[in-house]
Amino acid sequence: MRKVDRLGGESTPSFVNISDCTAKTGLSVDLEAREYKKYKMVRYWTSAQFDEYVKAHPESAAPLESQTIDTGESKFFFGRSAKHLITTTKQPRSQKGDGGQEIIDGWYIDHDRPDNNCVPDYAADQLQYLVGTVLIDDYRKVPRFHHIGPLPTGLPVEHTRNITYAPSDNRRVRSVILEEKVEDLSDGLINPLIFEIPSGYRENPRLGQNTQPGPSNPQLIFMWVLIALVVAICSIARLKGQPT
Repeated sequence: MRKVDRLGGESTPSFVNISDCTAKTGLSVDLEAREYKKYKMVRYWTSAQFDEYVKAHPESAAPLESQTIDTGESKFFFGRSAKHLITTTKQPRSQKGDGGQEIIDGWYIDHDRPDNNCVPDYAADQLQYLVGTVLIDDYRKVPRFHHIGPLPTGLPVEHTRNITYAPSDNRRVRSVILEEKVEDLSDGLINPLIFEIPSGYRENPRLGQNTQPGPSNPQLIFMWVLIALVVAICSIARLKGQPT
């Protein structure tokens, strides 16, 4: 699968992640700088482990309201029928924390998602993975979804995420848009050479130091599915700083 990611109409940096789900290791490759970094894959918690952690640390729970609506529309992508799903996630603003809203507008086909994160079967239907959120910026918090409607399963071939931040202080509300589109999809055999580091690339242990998962921390596991998204959104927000 080949896809294009865009933030506010601008292409994101050319990074490639190569994951070995058996060895639980990965490579992050910067195609422009011709550098790469090795990292360890994270371990995913089961729903029961999340529940146990929140029970022991009730202050860590961050309640979220989410709803998925099937519009009933259909469209064909790569010869496959896609359903149009819109998922809205809300975090109420409080005196102790920021709030906001995320709207995911996507077209989904019946196809496995790219398993770049080596997600185990027991986590594949968790809302932390299927929907996720970047509204919670405190790593000590665990999102607790109250979801209504169908789960947004399948492969999103066109996907727009509109995030609106509502700070608890006097800062202005900000909005960020992330767009993703699958440009090519194939179920054929892949040349194994594309998973090897090309000659001339050098290892840089500090490459993407703030974007790659480090040693497993139980409080951070739920974040790694979206950690690259968080960094990209924060970066574009700092660069643009455009209020709504």
